[in-house]
Amino acid sequence: MFFGQYQHEPNSATMRYWLPVLGEISLLGKRSGGEAGSALMDRHFDTHGWFICDPPTLADICLFAYTHVAHDGGFTLEPFAVVRAWLDPITALRGFIAMAG
Repeated sequence: MFFGQYQHEPNSATMRYWLPVLGEISLLGKRSGGEAGSALMDRHFDTHGWFICDPPTLADICLFAYTHVAHDGGFTLEPFAVVRAWLDPITALRGFIAMAG
């Protein structure tokens, strides 16, 4: 969850709110940080089904929250096929409720 709080959320998640206000030029550092975090997740999930262990843990749920709406911050997950594949099983978990956009 430290990764989510200090690497993923400050870069990827905050872009959802700041992009319309500040514009792309002001947020280049956030964009590169978010892409680096997505690349790290992609490499990790390439050899692990879940972030920590099977079954999924709170760490997966925390990372899913903003990863699945990355497009709202102008991010594309297109280069991160393994991350995209990791999203679907989360939505299939019993009790899953989608986050309102």
